[in-house]
Amino acid sequence: VWLQVASFGEPANAQRLVERLESARVGKTSVQRAQVGGRTVYRVRVGPFASPERSRAASERLHGMGLGVPTLIAE
Repeated sequence: VWLQVASFGEPANAQRLVERLESARVGKTSVQRAQVGGRTVYRVRVGPFASPERSRAASERLHGMGLGVPTLIAE
């Protein structure tokens, strides 16, 4: 499972968030490019985690950084 922290229309914005998360050592970060409604978005994710329970501490930390509550993604 992954935590999706944010989604951006501009890759530079996604990269800025990745840099912020990496400097905070929240966990392994990545940017996933996707097509949504005919446009490209860049999803910033943290993980993978072995289970939703294992992602909980990172989720709380992200929320504490003012990033809202991340979305749990199971793929």
